[in-house]
Amino acid sequence: MLIKTISRTFSEEQIVGMLNTRDENIRIEKVDKLYYPYAMMIYSVKLKKGMMSKFNRQMMCNIDLVCARPAIGKGKPTFKEIEIDEVMAVPPQVDKDDLDGIGHDYVVRIFIGKMKILQTPIVSVDSIDYFHKLFYIVHCKDDEDKDYFIMADSMDGNISILEC
Repeated sequence: MLIKTISRTFSEEQIVGMLNTRDENIRIEKVDKLYYPYAMMIYSVKLKKGMMSKFNRQMMCNIDLVCARPAIGKGKPTFKEIEIDEVMAVPPQVDKDDLDGIGHDYVVRIFIGKMKILQTPIVSVDSIDYFHKLFYIVHCKDDEDKDYFIMADSMDGNISILEC
């Protein structure tokens, strides 16, 4: 399966090194890669012609394609295409027809809140990119030989303990 993913990420070795730095007694059994689907939508946000044009801007909205959670993006990432096994990618659950509505509503709320204006902007989609973000699923064992799992974000190195 050919996917588009973010090119500048922490490597598996760097993630393992970070975990070893946080806990020198950690017992890592295995590390798996998981690619999570997103849509990156660039919106033009404008107020009526001539009125307050200094507020006109572009806004990036990244939408999680499994849970339909939108977030404002910062800086456009560099992408690369890679070949992966299909089992490494989480399948999207959000219908492409619903994306514009999700992103549009979120961008309007954020724009009005940040600009502190009561005028509804004109919002249009400039571009949309589909990509997968890499997460590492780290299988560990505790002192009693029980399994636990850590999820590490390849972009920022943040970790979360997964509930099984």
